[in-house]
Amino acid sequence: LPSHGLPFTGHHARIAALREHHHVRLDRLRKVCVEPQRAVDVLDLLFERKIEGHHVMFAVGEAIAHLNYLTQRGELRRGRNAQGQFVFSRAE
Repeated sequence: LPSHGLPFTGHHARIAALREHHHVRLDRLRKVCVEPQRAVDVLDLLFERKIEGHHVMFAVGEAIAHLNYLTQRGELRRGRNAQGQFVFSRAE
């Protein structure tokens, strides 16, 4: 059941759509992380709309989750830039 709104049917189709959505986002991150990227650098790429206000915190959290997933899979590596911020780039 969703956490808001009415219950829905067709949960298998919804699960498949969510998986596809995340695979598309992960593919975008794989491509853009040729150069080191901070989580905030990829927000426009992931969300395709301007994120404002308190939604920025949620969006950064989701971006970090995607970047960490690819890091745990060994596809990205996490380092730090000159300012000490975490950056993600393709694993060699």
